[in-house]
Amino acid sequence: MELVAKHDAISEVIFRVPYREADLLDQYRTSGGPFAQRTLMFMVTSQKQVADVRDRFDSATIEIKLDKSDPANEKKLELIRYAHNKRFIVETHAEGRDDDWAKLIDDGVRIFHTKATSELKKLLQAQTVPK
Repeated sequence: MELVAKHDAISEVIFRVPYREADLLDQYRTSGGPFAQRTLMFMVTSQKQVADVRDRFDSATIEIKLDKSDPANEKKLELIRYAHNKRFIVETHAEGRDDDWAKLIDDGVRIFHTKATSELKKLLQAQTVPK
């Protein structure tokens, strides 16, 4: 963060960090280290973690870690809905099928990190075409 701040880009960068680093980053922030609102995107796995990030940080985005073999399982969809309802922009890594992506989008995912960009683009274009 100090290097990014040195280049006057701290408000332009999002740092993706594991939730296990939340206490360390909270200490860094409260001790006066360079920090901008909405700088952190925590990778979370539970509602408790989502709530903690909401309470302690001014993060706009949050990453929900998914199971590659079953990305749209009900437990993860529930967590996505929870984070979305807490006003997070939800990001995830997903390589799933069209029906997985559709469920994830319907429940609140707004940013995808994927190797299957062409397939996801086709799905998104199909959803936005007037019927």
